[in-house]
Amino acid sequence: MKIQNLLILCFLFLITSCSQNTVYSRFDTLDESHQWAQTNTKSYDFTIDDEAAHYNVLFKFSHVYGYPMTSVPLHFSFKKPDGKTEDFTFDLVLKDSEGQELGDCVGDICDLDSMVKENLKLSKGKYTVTVSHRYDGPYLPNILGVGLEITKSEP
Repeated sequence: MKIQNLLILCFLFLITSCSQNTVYSRFDTLDESHQWAQTNTKSYDFTIDDEAAHYNVLFKFSHVYGYPMTSVPLHFSFKKPDGKTEDFTFDLVLKDSEGQELGDCVGDICDLDSMVKENLKLSKGKYTVTVSHRYDGPYLPNILGVGLEITKSEP
């Protein structure tokens, strides 16, 4: 019984220590059609309280295994607390040069966390990040969900 309690304590410690660096995390599951429409811009609001820290921005992408594309063009817009907006594109790479999935795949589902910005200095205040895809078509097929995660960078 003592070993079981010790294992539970270790597991809780791991969960707590990992989540201390997460400032914001949200994942939007798409409807049962599994289509991310080009007009369906995702919006994420978060607040930065510690401007002494540096941050990483990760884009979370879940799709059906065997996705036909090797990458997906994305458009990001960062609205900063001072009202200024930074727009940029990001090519979300799904497969390596040999065609192997880069995501963590279990069964028919692949989850990919991709670093969009690394070791970023952010001012205190509220941020709004919007994400849309720039695929040539009305929607991306076989997409289960997308999300955004902001974490503190490791020193």
